[in-house]
Amino acid sequence: MDSQTVLITGATDGLGKALATCFAATGARVILHGRSAQRCDEARWQIARATGNAHLETCVADFARLGDVFAMIGEMKRRAPAIDLLINNAGLGVEPTRTTSEDGYEMVLQVNYLATYALSLGLAREVGHASGRIVCVSSLSQAPVQFDDPNYEYQWEGPQSYGRSKWAQIAFAAGMAAFGGRTAPVICSLHPGSFMPTKLVLGKYPVVDTLETGVNTVWLAARHPLDDCNGAYFDSQGISRAIDEAYNPAIQQQLLDLSAGMIAAIPGSDAVPHWRSVAASPEPMAMS
Repeated sequence: MDSQTVLITGATDGLGKALATCFAATGARVILHGRSAQRCDEARWQIARATGNAHLETCVADFARLGDVFAMIGEMKRRAPAIDLLINNAGLGVEPTRTTSEDGYEMVLQVNYLATYALSLGLAREVGHASGRIVCVSSLSQAPVQFDDPNYEYQWEGPQSYGRSKWAQIAFAAGMAAFGGRTAPVICSLHPGSFMPTKLVLGKYPVVDTLETGVNTVWLAARHPLDDCNGAYFDSQGISRAIDEAYNPAIQQQLLDLSAGMIAAIPGSDAVPHWRSVAASPEPMAMS
């Protein structure tokens, strides 16, 4: 992994910080993303002290604001023209009540999925330049998006909202692979482990798996041979299978088109190319 560039979202605590420490120990250039500059700096200092890696950088963006995601894309393009590994780890857990972002979208869907969608497509060229891959940290908890109510204004439920956002990550990865084949950046998703000791779990649920389980699962997906990695869904044992709807081409296209429309409605969205241009070309140019 030495000399490679790894961008990890949500890297200031929990699984993200454990992943950043793991990759930093290999000598990689690791870019730690977080919502707070102070927490990013603290994590960088702690990881540098633990690993001796001086090639650690930070990037601050609040995924509750898509404008922050768009700005992050521009910043990463300037700082990292080739990204070997993008790990979409940042996310919310099961929320007690429904809230909306500044952009007007249901918060869990935006932070867990729309930010992942935008960042992955926005940095697709940079990942392609490195012949790298995109890894989406999803979940075993999955429920298809309700296309007649994607913003969950009716019958909102915390666990279901979480499951829908995580399913969307899986279907996004599978859909990009299905429609783009070998011409699109390699992208996969995974279930890192159940109820690991993170801030989303501690004090709410009994701990089941360790952070090491999550790190090992991400490492497995990050190093799996490219031939059958694109669009795959992993668990700790290797390539697994998500719920059936994630592999339905009509549902995949419906999700991708819905996502493109939701992103395009936000000022600054020209930072994100349309999914069709990314799927059709290894160097996407057309913007949404």
